[in-house]
Amino acid sequence: MNHVRDQVWHSPDLVEQIFSWLPPRSTLQFRRLAKRFNQYLTSPYFTRLNLTRCIERRCQSFHPSTDNILFWPDEAKYSSAFSQLFLFSLRELKATLEPVSPTWRLRIPKAIHHLHNLMHLDLNSSGLTGEIPIELCTLIQLEHLNLHNNELTGPIPIEIGQLVQLKVLYLGLNAISGPIPSSVGNLTHLTILNLFDNQLEGNLPPELCNLSSLQCLHLQNNRIHGPIPSEIGQLQNLHVLNLSKNRLCGEIPATLWNLTNLKTLSLAENELTGHVGGNGLTRLFRLRTIDLKGNRFDSVCVPGEFFNLEHLRWSHF
Repeated sequence: MNHVRDQVWHSPDLVEQIFSWLPPRSTLQFRRLAKRFNQYLTSPYFTRLNLTRCIERRCQSFHPSTDNILFWPDEAKYSSAFSQLFLFSLRELKATLEPVSPTWRLRIPKAIHHLHNLMHLDLNSSGLTGEIPIELCTLIQLEHLNLHNNELTGPIPIEIGQLVQLKVLYLGLNAISGPIPSSVGNLTHLTILNLFDNQLEGNLPPELCNLSSLQCLHLQNNRIHGPIPSEIGQLQNLHVLNLSKNRLCGEIPATLWNLTNLKTLSLAENELTGHVGGNGLTRLFRLRTIDLKGNRFDSVCVPGEFFNLEHLRWSHF
Protein backbone atom coordinates (compact mmCIF):
# COMPACT_ATOMS: atom_id res chain seq x y z
CA MET A 1 0.00 0.00 0.00
CA ASN A 2 2.81 2.36 0.87
CA HIS A 3 4.45 1.50 -2.45
CA VAL A 4 1.31 2.55 -4.36
CA ARG A 5 0.99 5.74 -2.33
CA ASP A 6 4.61 6.67 -3.00
CA GLN A 7 4.17 5.94 -6.69
CA VAL A 8 1.22 8.31 -6.88
CA TRP A 9 2.99 10.92 -4.80
CA HIS A 10 6.08 10.93 -6.99
CA SER A 11 4.29 10.76 -10.34
CA PRO A 12 3.37 14.22 -11.54
CA ASP A 13 1.71 12.82 -14.64
CA LEU A 14 -0.60 10.59 -12.59
CA VAL A 15 -1.44 13.39 -10.15
CA GLU A 16 -2.21 15.75 -13.03
CA GLN A 17 -4.39 13.17 -14.79
CA ILE A 18 -6.45 12.47 -11.65
CA PHE A 19 -6.92 16.04 -10.49
CA SER A 20 -7.54 17.47 -13.94
CA TRP A 21 -11.11 16.11 -13.78
CA LEU A 22 -11.90 18.25 -10.75
CA PRO A 23 -13.48 21.71 -11.04
CA PRO A 24 -10.74 24.37 -10.96
CA ARG A 25 -12.00 25.78 -7.65
CA SER A 26 -11.42 22.39 -6.05
CA THR A 27 -7.87 22.15 -7.33
CA LEU A 28 -7.13 25.44 -5.60
CA GLN A 29 -7.95 23.77 -2.29
CA PHE A 30 -5.80 20.68 -2.94
CA ARG A 31 -2.77 22.83 -3.64
CA ARG A 32 -2.57 23.59 0.07
CA LEU A 33 -2.02 19.93 0.98
CA ALA A 34 1.68 19.96 0.17
CA LYS A 35 4.30 21.89 -1.75
CA ARG A 36 4.62 19.04 -4.23
CA PHE A 37 0.89 19.09 -4.97
CA ASN A 38 1.12 22.82 -5.46
CA GLN A 39 3.98 22.28 -7.91
CA TYR A 40 2.03 19.69 -9.92
CA LEU A 41 -1.27 21.56 -9.93
CA THR A 42 0.13 24.90 -11.04
CA SER A 43 2.03 23.71 -14.11
CA PRO A 44 0.96 25.24 -17.45
CA TYR A 45 0.21 21.73 -18.76
CA PHE A 46 -2.14 20.93 -15.86
CA THR A 47 -3.89 24.28 -16.09
CA ARG A 48 -4.79 23.79 -19.75
CA LEU A 49 -5.73 20.14 -19.22
CA ASN A 50 -7.93 21.00 -16.24
CA LEU A 51 -9.79 23.76 -18.08
CA THR A 52 -10.28 21.71 -21.23
CA ARG A 53 -11.67 18.69 -19.42
CA CYS A 54 -13.98 20.60 -17.08
CA ILE A 55 -15.49 22.80 -19.75
CA GLU A 56 -15.93 19.95 -22.23
CA ARG A 57 -17.76 17.70 -19.77
CA ARG A 58 -19.82 20.58 -18.32
CA CYS A 59 -19.20 19.73 -14.70
CA GLN A 60 -22.23 20.84 -12.67
CA SER A 61 -20.19 22.76 -10.13
CA PHE A 62 -18.22 24.59 -12.78
CA HIS A 63 -19.79 27.31 -14.93
CA PRO A 64 -17.37 29.46 -16.94
CA SER A 65 -20.06 32.14 -17.34
CA THR A 66 -20.28 32.72 -13.58
CA ASP A 67 -16.92 31.54 -12.27
CA ASN A 68 -15.17 34.18 -14.38
CA ILE A 69 -11.83 32.41 -14.54
CA LEU A 70 -10.48 35.26 -16.62
CA PHE A 71 -10.76 37.53 -13.56
CA TRP A 72 -9.37 35.21 -10.89
CA PRO A 73 -6.90 37.27 -8.84
CA ASP A 74 -3.41 35.83 -8.32
CA GLU A 75 -4.18 33.06 -10.82
CA ALA A 76 -2.48 34.44 -13.92
CA LYS A 77 -1.88 30.96 -15.38
CA TYR A 78 -5.57 30.06 -15.29
CA SER A 79 -6.57 33.48 -16.56
CA SER A 80 -4.12 33.36 -19.45
CA ALA A 81 -4.89 29.75 -20.39
CA PHE A 82 -8.64 30.32 -20.23
CA SER A 83 -8.49 33.38 -22.48
CA GLN A 84 -6.25 31.64 -25.03
CA LEU A 85 -8.25 28.40 -25.11
CA PHE A 86 -11.80 29.68 -25.13
CA LEU A 87 -11.99 33.44 -25.60
CA PHE A 88 -9.54 34.24 -28.40
CA SER A 89 -12.31 34.65 -30.99
CA LEU A 90 -14.79 36.35 -28.64
CA ARG A 91 -16.38 39.54 -29.96
CA GLU A 92 -18.61 40.45 -27.01
CA LEU A 93 -17.98 39.95 -23.29
CA LYS A 94 -20.58 41.01 -20.76
CA ALA A 95 -19.76 39.52 -17.38
CA THR A 96 -21.45 39.62 -14.02
CA LEU A 97 -18.51 39.04 -11.74
CA GLU A 98 -18.68 37.25 -8.42
CA PRO A 99 -15.58 36.75 -6.24
CA VAL A 100 -14.67 33.13 -5.57
CA SER A 101 -13.80 34.19 -2.03
CA PRO A 102 -14.76 37.24 0.08
CA THR A 103 -11.05 38.01 0.43
CA TRP A 104 -10.47 38.14 -3.32
CA ARG A 105 -10.38 41.52 -5.00
CA LEU A 106 -11.36 41.34 -8.63
CA ARG A 107 -9.16 43.16 -11.13
CA ILE A 108 -9.06 43.54 -14.88
CA PRO A 109 -6.50 40.86 -15.82
CA LYS A 110 -3.48 41.46 -17.99
CA ALA A 111 -4.48 38.31 -19.89
CA ILE A 112 -7.34 40.29 -21.41
CA HIS A 113 -4.97 41.21 -24.24
CA HIS A 114 -5.56 37.73 -25.68
CA LEU A 115 -9.12 38.77 -26.60
CA HIS A 116 -7.87 40.66 -29.63
CA ASN A 117 -11.15 40.24 -31.58
CA LEU A 118 -13.25 41.81 -28.82
CA MET A 119 -15.57 44.61 -29.94
CA HIS A 120 -17.88 44.96 -26.92
CA LEU A 121 -16.65 44.78 -23.29
CA ASP A 122 -19.18 45.44 -20.52
CA LEU A 123 -18.00 44.95 -16.93
CA ASN A 124 -20.12 47.60 -15.24
CA SER A 125 -21.07 47.23 -11.56
CA SER A 126 -18.71 44.28 -11.02
CA GLY A 127 -16.72 45.44 -8.00
CA LEU A 128 -13.50 45.71 -10.01
CA THR A 129 -10.55 47.24 -8.15
CA GLY A 130 -7.06 48.36 -9.09
CA GLU A 131 -5.94 50.31 -12.13
CA ILE A 132 -6.99 49.99 -15.76
CA PRO A 133 -4.20 47.83 -17.21
CA ILE A 134 -2.31 48.98 -20.28
CA GLU A 135 -3.05 45.57 -21.81
CA LEU A 136 -6.69 46.58 -22.17
CA CYS A 137 -5.59 49.29 -24.58
CA THR A 138 -4.28 46.70 -27.04
CA LEU A 139 -7.83 45.61 -27.93
CA ILE A 140 -7.91 47.84 -30.98
CA GLN A 141 -11.19 46.37 -32.30
CA LEU A 142 -13.14 47.65 -29.28
CA GLU A 143 -16.15 49.81 -30.10
CA HIS A 144 -17.91 49.70 -26.72
CA LEU A 145 -16.10 49.80 -23.36
CA ASN A 146 -18.15 49.95 -20.17
CA LEU A 147 -16.33 49.93 -16.80
CA HIS A 148 -18.97 52.10 -15.12
CA ASN A 149 -19.68 51.85 -11.38
CA ASN A 150 -16.69 49.90 -10.10
CA GLU A 151 -13.86 50.72 -7.68
CA LEU A 152 -11.15 51.43 -10.23
CA THR A 153 -8.29 53.71 -9.21
CA GLY A 154 -5.21 55.25 -10.76
CA PRO A 155 -5.00 57.20 -14.01
CA ILE A 156 -6.61 56.70 -17.37
CA PRO A 157 -3.78 55.09 -19.38
CA ILE A 158 -2.28 57.31 -22.06
CA GLU A 159 -2.46 54.24 -24.30
CA ILE A 160 -6.26 54.51 -24.37
CA GLY A 161 -5.73 56.65 -27.47
CA GLN A 162 -4.93 53.42 -29.34
CA LEU A 163 -8.60 52.35 -29.19
CA VAL A 164 -9.45 54.37 -32.26
CA GLN A 165 -12.60 52.35 -33.06
CA LEU A 166 -14.29 53.24 -29.76
CA LYS A 167 -17.77 54.69 -30.05
CA VAL A 168 -18.85 54.45 -26.40
CA LEU A 169 -16.62 54.85 -23.32
CA TYR A 170 -18.10 54.57 -19.82
CA LEU A 171 -15.68 55.08 -16.92
CA GLY A 172 -18.01 56.96 -14.57
CA LEU A 173 -18.60 56.20 -10.88
CA ASN A 174 -15.10 55.01 -10.04
CA ALA A 175 -12.16 56.56 -8.20
CA ILE A 176 -9.99 57.23 -11.26
CA SER A 177 -7.52 60.07 -10.72
CA GLY A 178 -5.04 62.18 -12.62
CA PRO A 179 -5.61 64.24 -15.75
CA ILE A 180 -7.68 63.35 -18.78
CA PRO A 181 -4.95 62.23 -21.22
CA SER A 182 -4.68 64.25 -24.39
CA SER A 183 -4.61 60.96 -26.31
CA VAL A 184 -8.39 60.74 -25.79
CA GLY A 185 -8.49 63.18 -28.69
CA ASN A 186 -7.55 60.27 -30.99
CA LEU A 187 -10.91 58.58 -30.36
CA THR A 188 -12.67 60.44 -33.15
CA HIS A 189 -15.49 57.88 -33.47
CA LEU A 190 -16.68 58.45 -29.89
CA THR A 191 -20.33 59.39 -29.52
CA ILE A 192 -20.55 59.00 -25.70
CA LEU A 193 -17.80 59.86 -23.21
CA ASN A 194 -18.78 59.27 -19.60
CA LEU A 195 -16.15 60.10 -16.94
CA PHE A 196 -18.37 61.56 -14.22
CA ASP A 197 -18.00 60.93 -10.47
CA ASN A 198 -14.27 60.27 -10.39
CA GLN A 199 -11.28 62.16 -9.01
CA LEU A 200 -9.98 63.52 -12.31
CA GLU A 201 -7.98 66.73 -12.14
CA GLY A 202 -5.98 69.04 -14.32
CA ASN A 203 -7.21 71.15 -17.23
CA LEU A 204 -9.63 70.10 -19.92
CA PRO A 205 -7.29 69.08 -22.76
CA PRO A 206 -8.01 70.98 -25.99
CA GLU A 207 -7.57 67.64 -27.81
CA LEU A 208 -10.88 66.57 -26.28
CA CYS A 209 -12.49 68.92 -28.77
CA ASN A 210 -11.24 66.80 -31.68
CA LEU A 211 -14.11 64.38 -31.01
CA SER A 212 -16.32 65.69 -33.77
CA SER A 213 -18.78 62.76 -33.51
CA LEU A 214 -19.36 63.26 -29.78
CA GLN A 215 -23.00 63.59 -28.71
CA CYS A 216 -22.79 63.21 -24.92
CA LEU A 217 -19.97 64.46 -22.69
CA HIS A 218 -20.33 63.80 -18.95
CA LEU A 219 -17.44 65.10 -16.82
CA GLN A 220 -19.41 66.26 -13.76
CA ASN A 221 -18.29 65.77 -10.17
CA ASN A 222 -14.52 65.69 -10.65
CA ARG A 223 -11.69 68.08 -9.76
CA ILE A 224 -11.07 69.52 -13.21
CA HIS A 225 -9.84 73.12 -13.09
CA GLY A 226 -8.79 75.90 -15.40
CA PRO A 227 -10.77 77.49 -18.23
CA ILE A 228 -13.17 75.87 -20.65
CA PRO A 229 -11.09 75.65 -23.86
CA SER A 230 -12.30 77.80 -26.73
CA GLU A 231 -12.04 74.72 -28.95
CA ILE A 232 -15.25 73.46 -27.30
CA GLY A 233 -17.14 75.05 -30.19
CA GLN A 234 -15.82 72.32 -32.51
CA LEU A 235 -18.14 69.73 -30.93
CA GLN A 236 -20.97 70.53 -33.30
CA ASN A 237 -22.84 67.25 -32.74
CA LEU A 238 -22.98 67.59 -28.96
CA HIS A 239 -26.44 67.08 -27.40
CA VAL A 240 -25.42 66.86 -23.73
CA LEU A 241 -22.61 68.81 -22.06
CA ASN A 242 -22.25 68.39 -18.32
CA LEU A 243 -19.21 70.00 -16.66
CA SER A 244 -20.88 70.69 -13.31
CA LYS A 245 -19.28 70.27 -9.88
CA ASN A 246 -15.70 70.88 -10.94
CA ARG A 247 -13.31 73.80 -10.40
CA LEU A 248 -13.54 75.45 -13.80
CA CYS A 249 -12.77 79.16 -13.86
CA GLY A 250 -12.75 82.10 -16.23
CA GLU A 251 -15.47 83.14 -18.62
CA ILE A 252 -17.61 80.87 -20.75
CA PRO A 253 -15.96 80.99 -24.18
CA ALA A 254 -18.10 82.58 -26.87
CA THR A 255 -17.53 79.52 -29.04
CA LEU A 256 -19.71 77.45 -26.71
CA TRP A 257 -22.76 79.22 -28.10
CA ASN A 258 -21.95 77.60 -31.46
CA LEU A 259 -23.16 74.24 -30.10
CA THR A 260 -26.63 74.68 -31.58
CA ASN A 261 -27.56 71.00 -31.16
CA LEU A 262 -27.29 71.16 -27.37
CA LYS A 263 -30.32 69.92 -25.45
CA THR A 264 -28.71 69.80 -21.99
CA LEU A 265 -26.10 72.24 -20.70
CA SER A 266 -24.86 72.11 -17.11
CA LEU A 267 -21.98 74.26 -15.87
CA ALA A 268 -23.26 74.46 -12.30
CA GLU A 269 -21.08 74.66 -9.18
CA ASN A 270 -17.83 75.80 -10.72
CA GLU A 271 -15.93 79.09 -10.37
CA LEU A 272 -16.94 80.64 -13.69
CA THR A 273 -17.11 84.44 -14.03
CA GLY A 274 -18.15 87.12 -16.48
CA HIS A 275 -21.52 87.89 -18.06
CA VAL A 276 -23.99 85.34 -19.39
CA GLY A 277 -26.77 86.17 -21.80
CA GLY A 278 -27.25 88.11 -24.99
CA ASN A 279 -27.44 86.93 -28.56
CA GLY A 280 -25.08 83.97 -28.09
CA LEU A 281 -27.34 82.20 -25.66
CA THR A 282 -30.37 82.59 -27.89
CA ARG A 283 -28.66 80.46 -30.54
CA LEU A 284 -29.16 77.38 -28.36
CA PHE A 285 -32.81 77.07 -29.39
CA ARG A 286 -32.87 73.27 -28.90
CA LEU A 287 -32.09 73.52 -25.19
CA ARG A 288 -34.34 71.65 -22.77
CA THR A 289 -32.20 72.04 -19.63
CA ILE A 290 -29.67 74.72 -18.69
CA ASP A 291 -28.07 74.88 -15.24
CA LEU A 292 -25.58 77.64 -14.37
CA LYS A 293 -26.10 77.94 -10.61
CA GLY A 294 -23.29 78.08 -8.07
CA ASN A 295 -20.77 80.14 -10.07
CA ARG A 296 -19.38 83.68 -9.75
CA PHE A 297 -21.00 85.34 -12.73
CA ASP A 298 -21.19 89.12 -12.70
CA SER A 299 -24.64 88.90 -14.27
CA VAL A 300 -26.98 86.39 -15.87
CA CYS A 301 -29.52 87.71 -18.34
CA VAL A 302 -32.31 85.41 -19.47
CA PRO A 303 -33.15 86.26 -23.09
CA GLY A 304 -36.82 86.94 -23.69
CA GLU A 305 -36.83 84.37 -26.49
CA PHE A 306 -36.17 81.65 -23.91
CA PHE A 307 -39.58 82.16 -22.40
CA ASN A 308 -41.08 81.01 -25.70
CA LEU A 309 -39.23 77.67 -25.63
CA GLU A 310 -41.48 74.89 -24.45
CA HIS A 311 -40.18 72.42 -21.81
CA LEU A 312 -37.10 74.52 -21.05
CA ARG A 313 -35.78 74.13 -17.48
CA TRP A 314 -33.59 77.08 -16.47
CA SER A 315 -31.56 77.29 -13.27
CA HIS A 316 -29.02 80.01 -12.52
CA PHE A 317 -29.58 80.93 -8.88
